[in-house]
This record gives sequence, structure tokens and C-alpha cells, in this order.
Amino acid sequence: MGNTSDRRWQTGDDNYLSDTSTFSVKEQEHQLKAARLEEQRLGREAEKVNTWVKHESARFDHRP
Repeated sequence: MGNTSDRRWQTGDDNYLSDTSTFSVKEQEHQLKAARLEEQRLGREAEKVNTWVKHESARFDHRP
């Protein structure tokens, strides 16, 4: 059958979940936390862009 310790996580991004024998659970938790913080930062940036686009669009709609 094979040794379960030799199995790898099947993910699209090996930066966050990787070979369980290479990185500790603590390292994986650290990387996941960093990814979540980055996701939150990007969400805030996207919200700023969305607000800016709405304001600019409103300016164009109200021009004489």
C-alpha cells in the first residue's frame, strides 16, 4: 500500500501546504496566518479601488 508519511498534500499552491515531513505544523500555521493577513489586506485594497471607481463613475455621469 505505501507509507502514509510519504504522502504529499494535494494542493494547487505548495507555498501554504506542503510535504508534511518537510515543514512542521507550526510552520504551516504561520504560513496560513500570513496568507490570511495578505488576503485581508488585498480585500481592503480592492474595496478602496471599488469606492474610487464608483466616485469617478458618478463624476462622469453628472458632467454637463
